Amino acid sequence: MTGSARLGRCARHLLAGVRTSERDQQDLLAAVDRFKARLVRLLYDQPAARTRLAGVRHHLLDVEVVPAPARPWPRPSRRYAGTARIRIYDYDADLLLEFFLELPSGRLTAVTGRVRARPPLARSEVAEALDLLRAADRLGPLAEAGRCVLVPRVSRAAVTAGHPRWGHRLYTFFFWSATDRPVRLGQASVDLSAREVVGVREAEAVGRWEIRP
Repeated sequence: MTGSARLGRCARHLLAGVRTSERDQQDLLAAVDRFKARLVRLLYDQPAARTRLAGVRHHLLDVEVVPAPARPWPRPSRRYAGTARIRIYDYDADLLLEFFLELPSGRLTAVTGRVRARPPLARSEVAEALDLLRAADRLGPLAEAGRCVLVPRVSRAAVTAGHPRWGHRLYTFFFWSATDRPVRLGQASVDLSAREVVGVREAEAVGRWEIRP
């Protein structure tokens, strides 16, 4: 059986709820990631997309493929069926952008934008926030992977009309000990729109963990 046939069988089994080997699952996820990366490259090949994103600090959130229905679908809500939806956050304008690529041609068919949509943080954004905290030397050992549990929440300033950071990609990260009885260790606010650490403070007695304000 060829590699593509094996991955196709694995995908069918997963959709049907049939258990597959860990190796097959990992190979399928890797193939999906490669396919999504190709779609992102196709997007950046589009002149309209390059013009819209030129000089704009932005971040890729996710790529979703909307399959075409097996039979004609009259509802207008399915007008993007048979496309790939690529969501990108424009930090400069605090705007969620959605680019729609027609499959399989890869032609850009639509671009939509929503102000202050606040989609969930992507893993890469969490990693970026931790990098900013490390660069600012604000968390010390709390930022080490596997040493704590991280819970992000939208900061109050981001949803308070009139606040200078209203609408920003501003999140507060709560750090909890990775123990049977988690203890809240501290919290840090990071403004991804402005690429800066807003504040870090101790939440409770933290034992050997040290959080410097």
